[in-house]
Amino acid sequence: MKRDYVKVLVVTVFIIGFLSLLVISWFSIFGHKRTNRPEKQPYVTNDEVVTPSVKELMPIPAPSNHSNLSSDSPTNASSQTFQITNNVITIRIELVWIPPGTFTMGSPEDEQDRRNNEGPQTVVTISRGFWLGKYDVTIDQFRSVVGVLPDLHGIPYATDSDRNPIVAVSWEYATNFCDLLTEREREAGRLPPGYVYRLPTEAEWEYACRAGTETRFSYGDDPGYALLDSNAWYRANSGGKIHAVGMKLPNSWGLYDMHGNVFEWCLDRYDYYPGGSVSDPIGIGKYHITRGGSWDTTGRGCRSAFRGIVASGPRISNVGFRV
Repeated sequence: MKRDYVKVLVVTVFIIGFLSLLVISWFSIFGHKRTNRPEKQPYVTNDEVVTPSVKELMPIPAPSNHSNLSSDSPTNASSQTFQITNNVITIRIELVWIPPGTFTMGSPEDEQDRRNNEGPQTVVTISRGFWLGKYDVTIDQFRSVVGVLPDLHGIPYATDSDRNPIVAVSWEYATNFCDLLTEREREAGRLPPGYVYRLPTEAEWEYACRAGTETRFSYGDDPGYALLDSNAWYRANSGGKIHAVGMKLPNSWGLYDMHGNVFEWCLDRYDYYPGGSVSDPIGIGKYHITRGGSWDTTGRGCRSAFRGIVASGPRISNVGFRV
């Protein structure tokens, strides 16, 4: 009886060991393949919205490590080592001066094709002027700063031209670009003391996009989207691909492609608008914000008030950025 018990025990240990080897082998083969599959590159569309928990926009100044502290007037910077011509800085990336001011953020309840997360409308004061990219950051500019490009395989015509906006960069990649550019320009003596390159906050982005307007687009309401072809690359006219920057009309402040071509990362996070009046708001929610619409969205997604919501981390095929 004792001998039979020992046999059973030995057989049981053998079976357990054999099954363990099978499990380890399966994970080493199939598990490895699974973790090395190509990363998916999702799109921001008009219909994909995640609703985070409700938080108020906090009227606090931008964090100092991400704030491009500007003088009250662009003329105060004219003594620096870069050149200012016709209110535009040229330092490989052209920047346009955006003056301080107050605007109404969001859309009225009766705006055509409005979404619920575009309100309540909030009066926002941008207390300090800032410089903003005349165009989205392009492939050649990204390469010159970072040294390598992200994987653009499978994105329609993404690399047709070095003047195409860079896409498939995460929010983290975009902010890293800003840090590297800041370091490079500072070392070269082309960046005044107190200035850094960064992404615009969502409030700064919409303020610059609207350029003093309160209509659906920076050029007017355009209820039938009849004029959008001249002002943006979007689903109806893009041919299903990205296009070089600066091929459509700029807004009245001289900024190109604020509508369409690629969505643009903002510095802060998604929050519901508080209503009332705030100064220099910074969103502190869970999700990232993209603005402007893209070559793959309808006209609705290109409106000045439209908000794209994205979880942290992903590299998105129709999202770029400007500094």
